Amino acid sequence: MGTINKALNADEIDEYVDTLVRRIAQFPADSINACKQMVYESIDKPIDEALRAEAYWLYQATSKTPAIKRFTLADEQGLEHDIENQRNWNELVMKVQDIN
Repeated sequence: MGTINKALNADEIDEYVDTLVRRIAQFPADSINACKQMVYESIDKPIDEALRAEAYWLYQATSKTPAIKRFTLADEQGLEHDIENQRNWNELVMKVQDIN
């Protein structure tokens, strides 16, 4: 289940979807599941309950996957504060997927 807010010409759809699928496949399945669960639990809830669900599932995603190592490394190296990383955030996110 998902929504892509992007208009494409018919001849561009296959390549776009293939690229998106390859990108998503690089993330740990547990992290993807935690993100989905957070969305499902947050739908139609007051903001305070939605934020609690988000915090719970973020903890699940980071405590049971290599994500905690990625967050730690990013924090230690100040990656999120580097202007070039900000400009190329998507590339940085994909690069850290190699950290296990």
